[in-house]
Amino acid sequence: MSRRTIRSILALVLGPGLGAVRALPPAGGIVPGPGCPPARTEQVRGRSALALECPFEARPLERAFWDLPVRWDLRTAAGVRLELLCADTSPISQCNLYLRARGVWHAAALPVAGTGLWRTLRVLKTDFAPEGVSRGWGEVDRVRLAAWRGAGRDTVLHLGAVEILPGAAPLTLVRGSVSVPAAERGAAARYAREVMDAFVAVGVVPCCVDDVDLSEACLDPAHVTVLPYHPAMPDGAARALARTVERGGSVLGFYNLPGPLAEATGLRTGAYVRSTEVAAGIEGIVFQPGIVSGLPPALRQHSPNFLDIVPTGDRVRALGWWYDSRGGTTPHCAAALSPRGAWFGHVYLGQDSLAGPRLLLAVAGHFRPELWRLAVRGRIEAIPEGVASTDLPTTLAALEAYCRGNPRSRAALAHCARYHETARRLQASEQYAAALDFAEKSRAALLEAVIGLHRAPAGEFRGIWCHRGYGIEGWDWSRCAALLSGSGITAVFPNVANAAVADYASQVLQPSAVFRERGDQVAACLDACTPRGIEVHAWKICLNLGDRPDAALRESLLRAGRLQQDRDGGTRNWLCPSHPENRRAEVRAVEELVTRYPGLAGVHLDFIRFPGSGSCTCPSCRRAFEAQLGIRLTQWPREV
Repeated sequence: MSRRTIRSILALVLGPGLGAVRALPPAGGIVPGPGCPPARTEQVRGRSALALECPFEARPLERAFWDLPVRWDLRTAAGVRLELLCADTSPISQCNLYLRARGVWHAAALPVAGTGLWRTLRVLKTDFAPEGVSRGWGEVDRVRLAAWRGAGRDTVLHLGAVEILPGAAPLTLVRGSVSVPAAERGAAARYAREVMDAFVAVGVVPCCVDDVDLSEACLDPAHVTVLPYHPAMPDGAARALARTVERGGSVLGFYNLPGPLAEATGLRTGAYVRSTEVAAGIEGIVFQPGIVSGLPPALRQHSPNFLDIVPTGDRVRALGWWYDSRGGTTPHCAAALSPRGAWFGHVYLGQDSLAGPRLLLAVAGHFRPELWRLAVRGRIEAIPEGVASTDLPTTLAALEAYCRGNPRSRAALAHCARYHETARRLQASEQYAAALDFAEKSRAALLEAVIGLHRAPAGEFRGIWCHRGYGIEGWDWSRCAALLSGSGITAVFPNVANAAVADYASQVLQPSAVFRERGDQVAACLDACTPRGIEVHAWKICLNLGDRPDAALRESLLRAGRLQQDRDGGTRNWLCPSHPENRRAEVRAVEELVTRYPGLAGVHLDFIRFPGSGSCTCPSCRRAFEAQLGIRLTQWPREV
């Protein structure tokens, strides 16, 4: 079946358009950017919308944008919701949504898809990053929609609605921003986004409060307050949180535990531990059964360090323990539970997309059982999301006619309907954890039915990255290759080397622990995959030495001036790409791969870059920069 036919199917299922979220102001209230035509109102797929023309063909615009004046208070909002339609996004390289709050712009990327169908987009506050230092979200006066030039052709964005997205659950996520040291703000934003996305994945949309807006007025003792990462929370904010807990609130937190909150919850953190101090490293957390309903058995998470959690008193219990790469439980407590909260010894990294969201829901739902009901309702309602805007029975009825000649899709539709019925029955009997499982099964079956209507192009390349050179933990490459072949994968990219060590027989890089324990992984992968017609592309991390490089090697590279320096004079575990010897070393490593293993289909080079804008400022870079400029700099690296 052609893509045009699939698009016709979806247009039929989706119908003429989504119901309006809210009416937009007149087109005359929209302020166009320089060189952009004024907005105009027109009917698009059965509804009124603002037409925003992007004149990339006639005008040399870098971007087209339009501003909508608003008066919003987003201090406790989850984000923004908008409805967007674009028939042809090929001239657009990127779309952004901007919010101006107290003079500071906050930017978020929007997904671009030219289906010609209305799409409801939820842009969460955790998706936004400030251009500068945030001053809070209490006075948002402007919304900007921008389309960046990708090609010299015109197109039109249609905006159907835009509104505040409130939190829809007794849950408040507090994001670290201004109170976090500048060097860690990016990490704090990332951890908050991971936690927010995990809750949304199970059908729960939390309120979101940035620490710059944090006050008792923004906190509700009827809510579970979630703290993804706050390494330097001000005492006033910590006391406000503690008072909220004392008024009947609950807290779910990670890593650094503020003193006032420790007193209010009865929770304690202990010694700082690096995963290298654990004999077989850290693989994740195994949970105590029977303490929290609906908790998954374990969470896969490779934390590089953590704080030991100290269960104290009769009412504080260990919730989980760190386990190592061999599956053994360590003596280090990873999480504890008290009547007023739960605390984890490290941040939530979002590495386990199955168990992670369920873990957060189970712990938050332990304190506010209503969250389970909301999650199940949200996930059942979201089963057709992205496929149709109608309810599931209507969606299934519309798709049935197109699946008659496709046994796989017909079977998947039948499974979808059966799982949906089971989920609704379990929902009615308040068996929420089981209902959630069947809602997810119903969703997966619906996607399988729609995907089954597509016919794969002949010779299509389907590659998969594998972050471990040895494949799946506990499997050999023969078993991995059988799984890949059965899944229709045509190429695998195993990560077999970084700038320091290799999982294969190298004369250029040091042997890794994997190579010493399991042998040559490139050879093993080739032997297993090549007979099955699966291409092997060696994934080589360039310049980056990894989290725990050999101490002697690092010291020798440091003495030779081959490591990157940041603007504060600190040394990174990265080779400087401007250093001639580092460039030669990377070339030698790749030459060795392609000559030693002629069966390789390619070498996938990654990390050929700097880790960020703060490096490299090493003496070698300084000399080269001064030579290029023809001047001597006196206040290095401040001048750059």
